[in-house]
Amino acid sequence: MRYLIDGYNLLFHEGEEFCSLQKEREKLVQQLQAAFRSLHLQGTIVFDGSRRRDEESGRSYDNPLETVFAPRGQSADEYLLEQLDTVHNKKTITLVTNDKHLTRHARAVGAHTLTIRAFLSWVDKQFSTRKPTRRTPRESPQQMARLKQVFEDRLNNPEK
Repeated sequence: MRYLIDGYNLLFHEGEEFCSLQKEREKLVQQLQAAFRSLHLQGTIVFDGSRRRDEESGRSYDNPLETVFAPRGQSADEYLLEQLDTVHNKKTITLVTNDKHLTRHARAVGAHTLTIRAFLSWVDKQFSTRKPTRRTPRESPQQMARLKQVFEDRLNNPEK
């Protein structure tokens, strides 16, 4: 499954206002990158293109989550619709948005959809149901023999 995420829709899903939009956007992308990497997901997060000179536009190919700024003259919504229309097997795509127009279009072409809240809940659930991957370190037989010898030497010769 590949996820197409409506970036600003996700960033503003709780109606929060930020001092620095760029910093909040970067923080969101970093958090999603970590989650996607950990959960072995693939996806693209799409933001509206640059409105100011100091903002980038274009794509960033950070696997497993690609970051895209829609090209000038095209909104993120239009870019997402275009991406949905170009995918051959639409059943492999899940669009993550609260935008009703995008959701209707995605469902009409056969893609899956998730609301922002449902997506975030699903990600949280994936983390909570995962088994810890910690492994107990084990010493090799040679290392155990070496350590045993060190302890015996110290036991027999406490002055060392």
